[in-house]
Amino acid sequence: MPTNLFPIKLEGSGTAEVESLASYVYRMAYEHGVFVGEFLKYIGRRNSLDRLKDDRGSINIDYVKASEMVRVNRMSESLMAILSHETGQYLEHSRFLFMSTDVWRSPREIVKGFRWCQECMSEWKATGQTPYFKLTWHLSEFTHCTLHRTKLVSKCSFCGCNQVTYKRVKPLEYCQICGNHLASVAPGSELTDLASTWEQKGADLHQLFIDIAKYGASVESFSGGIWLSLREIFNHFWDSRNESHMYQAFPRDEWISIYHKQRPISIRTARRISYGLGIDLYTLMSGNAMSSSQVLNETWLCELPDGFCDRQLKKNRNHREILEKLKIILDEDGQPRSAKDIARDLDVSVGYLRHRHPTILAALVERYQAFIAEERRQKRLRAKAEALRYFTGREFSEFPKSRKQAYIFLRNKTGLPKFLLKRAIDEVYEAL
Repeated sequence: MPTNLFPIKLEGSGTAEVESLASYVYRMAYEHGVFVGEFLKYIGRRNSLDRLKDDRGSINIDYVKASEMVRVNRMSESLMAILSHETGQYLEHSRFLFMSTDVWRSPREIVKGFRWCQECMSEWKATGQTPYFKLTWHLSEFTHCTLHRTKLVSKCSFCGCNQVTYKRVKPLEYCQICGNHLASVAPGSELTDLASTWEQKGADLHQLFIDIAKYGASVESFSGGIWLSLREIFNHFWDSRNESHMYQAFPRDEWISIYHKQRPISIRTARRISYGLGIDLYTLMSGNAMSSSQVLNETWLCELPDGFCDRQLKKNRNHREILEKLKIILDEDGQPRSAKDIARDLDVSVGYLRHRHPTILAALVERYQAFIAEERRQKRLRAKAEALRYFTGREFSEFPKSRKQAYIFLRNKTGLPKFLLKRAIDEVYEAL
């Protein structure tokens, strides 16, 4: 499909750490050498074309706040559709798909500008990854990074710039005013504390992003889903005459008003219902609440046999030392190794690397996969070259020119896999 803009990749696509649409627009503007305002004017002109015009008319996209780009509205829908068409990239998950007409946005649910994790920025810089602003960083409920547990910041540590300016003269990871890297901390600045592992705010929302990345979602998949879930739950408890349990999870008056659609449902209300009923947000909002399992309560507990409650001693690891070793492995010029081999050498699991150092692991996996793909390509080329030499070479003029004899001879000579040789022999034979 022909594109008019650079096909710049949406970072973190397919994961819970996906890039926000606002971040993507700012990066696109810089990569095309224009300010964000000029870039949005171009998008506005493209929006006026009949093939992309909304049935209710074109929308003004000359000036858009970052917080408006990540919401589900007509403006962000047009912006996303035009960028997807012009770049050929899938951008659906770069917005808050669950904030639709059914689930309203609570006041101050979305922060006004950009926020970032300094550890993420530092890690991307060290590993050569493309920096970006994650979609989850736009939610005010997330006060700390879900990977590093460091506090999110919204201003440059040196000059206080909030990075929302349309004038982009430097890459996204650098302050647009003073030019310092966003991972840098000004001398004398107060260091922030790490969030405790048992006090992670917004864990249910983070799980929602994980489920969206795993199972997929769209605006249509969430449309009407939460109303369907709540009606089915209410009818289930009501018909079984067990509504008292339902009212323990959520007040009676609020249940009835929501059931009759007398009050809207906000993100905060949906989270309260989800927590009270023990149903994850993705299941609740997608209309599949009745397909989820019941919540375990204290009446279901029983004594566990000996050995089930034994505690394993936690193995303390030097995370910084492992990170330095990973950087050395990343800079190696030799043959790339698989994630399992690297984890075995570092005496950790692949899950540990995926949790602690996802960006470095992703770079190592990508390099290893590229190496495997190139190795396979070389084997295919060798198989074709050997097959061509067998049928056309002078040294094989006395050999029978049948595909079966060619396979028997080349199999013993090269040791290449059967399927590879047979395919190469067939292609050469038919070409001759």
